[in-house]
Amino acid sequence: MLVPTIFLAPVATPPSLCFVARFYKSGSAKSKFELYVSDLSAGNRKMLPTPEEPVAAQWIGRDRIAWFSEKALWTSKLAPWKPMMVKRTTTLHFGESRYRDTEPGKPIFVEDFDRSKGIFVLDPSTLKVERAMESPHHQEIQLNEEKPTEVPNPSSPEHPLALQMFEEFKYWRGTKEETCEWPPYRAWNTDGGNKLWVTIGTHFSSSGDVNGMMLFEKGRDPRTLFDDGNCVDFWPSRSLFAYCTYRNTSSLGKKQVWTSELHVGDYKKGTNKAVIKGLAWVPSVSIRP
Repeated sequence: MLVPTIFLAPVATPPSLCFVARFYKSGSAKSKFELYVSDLSAGNRKMLPTPEEPVAAQWIGRDRIAWFSEKALWTSKLAPWKPMMVKRTTTLHFGESRYRDTEPGKPIFVEDFDRSKGIFVLDPSTLKVERAMESPHHQEIQLNEEKPTEVPNPSSPEHPLALQMFEEFKYWRGTKEETCEWPPYRAWNTDGGNKLWVTIGTHFSSSGDVNGMMLFEKGRDPRTLFDDGNCVDFWPSRSLFAYCTYRNTSSLGKKQVWTSELHVGDYKKGTNKAVIKGLAWVPSVSIRP
């Protein structure tokens, strides 16, 4: 009896990242920012055509991407890809990643990076920008600029942290006291107080915000997960994270151009790898929820 041969068509890996990147070309060829999706290693990369040059992008749920050009907010489902302008704007932006407090797939927008003017979201059913309410964050630890706040330290309970915004702080690693020269911006607990997350960072006049994340965890030494992020996609209940490094200059022939790297890591596995580097400038990344 003949057994029929079954041919299985290869199944494409669903994209995990969306990001904006400028890949520089040699010689006099022009390059520009474009919108891409890819897997977590930046492989299987696909460029998504946009009517205007993108500057930043985020997933809205699992099947929609929103992105900004210099003059407008746009959106489209991944399939079919049909870019639609949501509104003309030069003042609306994604919320700064160091102050992120919404779960993956639900980015907020702010006017002129000023949360006091309100926060906004894109309603995926109406595709309209709507004002949203700030939700309470019971695990957030209030830090201030005037004096240190004493914060319990899960890594070393006998050595609580003294955290003050815009001031360096000390912490214990085993039997040695160390100094974090970058000031804290935020701190919050998860896992019933067994984990303390501290967002650290600074600002460079030439390249903007530089963000890092420290984890103080019960039974483990403190860890700095990263300290060179500009745009960061990090959510503590998800071990995967991605970020774009702050920009630097690199040589392209006789010219100097801005470049940055795209990193993907997993804090449970202790990994952090540059998946795009070299003659590329990556200013924005988002992990698919």
